[in-house]
Amino acid sequence: MNILDASRRQVATYPGGIESCAPRLNNKSPSTLEKELRNAPGFKWGALDALELSVMSQELGAPDAMAYPEAVAAAMHCMLVPLPTMPDVPLVDAMLTVAGTSAAVHKLITEACEDLADGAVNDNELRRVDRVIGDVMAQMRQMRRAFVALNKAGKARGRA
Repeated sequence: MNILDASRRQVATYPGGIESCAPRLNNKSPSTLEKELRNAPGFKWGALDALELSVMSQELGAPDAMAYPEAVAAAMHCMLVPLPTMPDVPLVDAMLTVAGTSAAVHKLITEACEDLADGAVNDNELRRVDRVIGDVMAQMRQMRRAFVALNKAGKARGRA
C-alpha cells in the first residue's frame, strides 16, 4: 500500500471522516484535503500532515490509525513495533517488566530453535519469528521506560 492509500484509509475511518479531520489539519477545507489525498495537480499531501493525521487517529482510537506509519515502515523494509506507554512506575512494576522481557526473549529463542530443528525455515516460521521479535522489542522498550521512570523519580528525590 502506498502512503496516499494509507492516508485515505485513515481519513475514511477517522470519526466524522474528512469533514471532521480536515479542519484539525491546519484548518484545511475538506475539499483541499480530498484533492491532496488524490494527488490532484497543484495539491500535495505533506509528511507533517500525514504525521498529524496519524497522531489524531491514534488518539481517537480509529481502526486505521497505524496505516500511514505501517506503509512508511513497509517501504523501508522495516517492522513497526508500537511502543507501550507507561506512567511513572514503582520498583515492583519495573521488576515485572524485566521478568516480562526475559520471558519474551525465552519464547523467541525457544521458537527459533524449534524452527531450526529441521534445517529449514518456512514462510509461517519466518512470520512467527518476526512477530515474536516485535514482541521482544516492545517488551524491551517497556522495560527501558520503566527504568527511565525510576531514574527520573530518583533524580526528583535528589539521587543522581
